[in-house]
Amino acid sequence: MMTEVKWCVVTYGHLGLESTQPEPEPLFNYLKEQYKKLNYDGLPRHLKCYAFMDYCKNSFVIKSPVDVIITVGRNPPSLKLDRLDQDFYDNFFMLRDEDYFGKNKFGITTMPKLLFFSDKSVKMESIPFYFLPEINPIHNKIAFVSGVYDIGKWIRPIDVSGEIISGVTEIKIKHNDPLFVVRFSSRDQEIKLKRVYEDEKILRAMRTCTDVKRYKTFIPLNKLYDSLDGLLRNLGFKKDI
Repeated sequence: MMTEVKWCVVTYGHLGLESTQPEPEPLFNYLKEQYKKLNYDGLPRHLKCYAFMDYCKNSFVIKSPVDVIITVGRNPPSLKLDRLDQDFYDNFFMLRDEDYFGKNKFGITTMPKLLFFSDKSVKMESIPFYFLPEINPIHNKIAFVSGVYDIGKWIRPIDVSGEIISGVTEIKIKHNDPLFVVRFSSRDQEIKLKRVYEDEKILRAMRTCTDVKRYKTFIPLNKLYDSLDGLLRNLGFKKDI
């Protein structure tokens, strides 16, 4: 059986991102392609391992939609972009302070902002792209924070978030660079992605799911899912749950 997962780019009015955001690419296919480009002497043996192939199942590489150089300041902590304007920074970048990562530490939340959702119960996990560190622009620069939640019950943007590793002063990201991986699990055997585009219904669901934490923090996921159930059903997002 197959489960359809819809996805879209969150643009915050930067509509050009809809055309520059690369499609999520199946992890296993992407790795085979990259190993060939890097002129490895044949494909690594682990690509023939059934356990590894099963690990890659229903996993997709999320890539950067833009070129950007991020200059990291230390005293005080700051972020500066080389070519994108203040409005882009305000929508897609956030400096995370000691409240998030502890004393004398800080981090970043940054693009891309993608929504994945389904009318079935589907767990989505975000994991760092650690497979080929030589092509990962944030390897050893951002300690990526992973997470997992049910995209049939909570519709919120997924992005790059993590602690900026000590000593890092610059993060250079190019269009199409791999940033992280999303992996899906459901009762069905296969996940199929379908691209959709922002509309008022999607944006209302996203804003509600995101903004609820402004009013009450540290809500356990099961209680969060319950609190959003009525709205998401009313908007038609939970038909089969």
